[in-house]
Amino acid sequence: MSFCQYCIQGIRHEGEPEGTLETIGGVACYITTPIVDYAKGKAILFLPDAFGIELINSKLLADEFAKNGFKALTHAHVHSQDKTFNFRGWLATHGTEVTLLPLNKIIAALIEECVTRFGAIGYCFGGRYTFDLAFDKVIQCAVVTHSSLLEVPKDLEVTPILLTGFPH
Repeated sequence: MSFCQYCIQGIRHEGEPEGTLETIGGVACYITTPIVDYAKGKAILFLPDAFGIELINSKLLADEFAKNGFKALTHAHVHSQDKTFNFRGWLATHGTEVTLLPLNKIIAALIEECVTRFGAIGYCFGGRYTFDLAFDKVIQCAVVTHSSLLEVPKDLEVTPILLTGFPH
């Protein structure tokens, strides 16, 4: 499992978020939608670091996807901003079963709204789950940066079809 000192520290971006907080499939989400016409059948699942949507960075990054023509959704798996926060303790209670369940609910709700194609971008904590969605062929496009929670190379061993694309 990979972590570094930068996983639980960072910088704050500046700006005013343009999206909205809504409930999708029973899950609290930050949603940002393009102001121009866009492909309504596509959405980006933005899976941020453990700071989640409480940190303005995640909202502003999701806003950038909307500015480039994509509806983007980020769900709230936030940890406390308190300096005495026990990150390892929080992490122990936010494994795959806790983190993927809300994502599955969001995806199911979006499918009901006629979204048929998904991309995902994962940062740090969200990177692990972006890989999981790609390996399960839930998403058609994956971008991961500074991923944590991976055992390399074990977690990255996939069949060749996943390396060349999805049959969707």
